[in-house]
Amino acid sequence: MVTIFTALRQEADGLIQTLELHRDNDNTYSGNGIRLIITGIGKINAAASVGFCIGKYGVSDYYVNYGSAASPTHTGETLFVGQIIDRGSGDESFPDIADAAFPHALLVTSDTPVSSSEILRDSSERRSAMPVIYDMEGYAIYQALRKVTTPDRMIFIKTATDNGDADYKKSIDLINEAAPQVAGFIRSLSEHKFSRPEELPFFEELSSGLHCSEAMRNQLSQYIKYISVSDRLPEFAQHLDELKRDGQLPAPDRKHGKELLKKMLS
Repeated sequence: MVTIFTALRQEADGLIQTLELHRDNDNTYSGNGIRLIITGIGKINAAASVGFCIGKYGVSDYYVNYGSAASPTHTGETLFVGQIIDRGSGDESFPDIADAAFPHALLVTSDTPVSSSEILRDSSERRSAMPVIYDMEGYAIYQALRKVTTPDRMIFIKTATDNGDADYKKSIDLINEAAPQVAGFIRSLSEHKFSRPEELPFFEELSSGLHCSEAMRNQLSQYIKYISVSDRLPEFAQHLDELKRDGQLPAPDRKHGKELLKKMLS
């Protein structure tokens, strides 16, 4: 099961139609191994909806937060969130970053709407190598989900619809244009028979051979999940055999293991 959280019905309409979801109640739609919940705007509504979802339906295989975001420079682009910062506290979170279906972005979650001038100033001060985008729910959804699942099961996708001075009609048009691509990605997750990478027979051997720290294990887990979704596990197993024959696996120490993992992820 894949569970999607969107803040507004208007952000959900394109996914509901493309994924052929049926209405369960005012805020919940489901079908074909996918559930969509409309949370309402802001951190409190978002966190409460996650709690309601977990309590009623249990834990899903994957969670996707999709919706609009503001950006000073990337309006019209759909972006995959690799880092979330709470604008109020400065706290940082790191959801799943292994997928390459969309460019990566830094998401800043604010308690209140942020004006275009504030966004321009704030984004320039952050000096991020990734595009910086702004919403009002992502951080709260991440923190609520952390109580029941791991970051490699959390996916945050945002379409930049404005620069902080929202044009409602334009925003809805951009969200609807992005819906088929986002829905295609979500469908690929729902059609994949879920198994934790850690359950695969070679995972522990590979993790040990790379001398993985906890952070390295998470990176390896995310990478293996996505090559599994894309049916590239046999190719990956062949690559591991080649590394063993070349004497690169097992790595002599963590430093070499980290370098080898970096090559795998690149």
